This record gives sequence, structure tokens and C-alpha cells, in this order.
Amino acid sequence: MTSRGWSVWWDRTIPPGKSFDDVIEAALNAAKCVVVLWSKASVTSEWVKTEATEGANRRILVPALIDDVPIPRAFKRIHAANLIGWNSEAGDECFASLAESVSALVAPAECP
Repeated sequence: MTSRGWSVWWDRTIPPGKSFDDVIEAALNAAKCVVVLWSKASVTSEWVKTEATEGANRRILVPALIDDVPIPRAFKRIHAANLIGWNSEAGDECFASLAESVSALVAPAECP
């Protein structure tokens, strides 16, 4: 969400002629936070689960449910924000909680 000062990368912006694996790996390596949106499509996507695994292994995964679906087994121990039915209001309590978690990961470290 650029309105919060975050840069957002989504794999739908992979340029023609580039390798999906290389571009996604570079983006994941550079990421301070990985947000996964669990939906009907994403819970069955091996790509999404692989990317979520990378975020979980680095302890930078922030998941959210956007459909009423079972979370894949490997990710059930990580609490997911419930955004099912969310109407894009920034003041929504569940969205605010998600945004706070993302902010905690991407905020620059304070100098001692």
C-alpha cells in the first residue's frame, strides 16, 4: 500500500522474457514482509504456498483470509487476519491489525 509509504510487489508485474523463478526469488529475498491472502485460488497454488513458506521461514509472513477456506496445514499455526467481507475501509479493526503487523516488519529500525 503505497499510501502508507510501503512499496508493494506483486508477481503479476513480471516482465515478458524474464524467468518467474528468478524474479520471484529476487523479490522475496528483498522483501521485509510477505503478505499472503488465503483465497479459494491461493490455498491450492503451489507457487503461493512456496512463497508463503519463504516468508514463514524468515518470520516475515503476515497472512490474511479473504475467502472462507481452510488454511493449508503448514500455515495453520500462524494467525491470519480475517478480511472475509472486508469493504476496503482503512479503519476496519481486522485490517488495522494486519497493517500494524506489516508496519512492524517494514518500519526502519530506530537508532539507539
